[in-house]
Amino acid sequence: AGDEGFTERFGWIYNAKQVADFEGISLWECFEKDTLSFLNHLVYLKEYGEYQLKLNKNAGNSEW
Repeated sequence: AGDEGFTERFGWIYNAKQVADFEGISLWECFEKDTLSFLNHLVYLKEYGEYQLKLNKNAGNSEW
């Protein structure tokens, strides 16, 4: 158990916290959400993060 990383041990609660914060609800309310809604929000947050990274990378390559 000592060699497990944070994500492997706590990834599920980290993801739930991300969705709860995004929706402005409590962690408990997030645990009560239906699975499809939770996963849709999780996919949105992942893709939004990737999009933001791409925008920031492109902004750094700008020659303004």
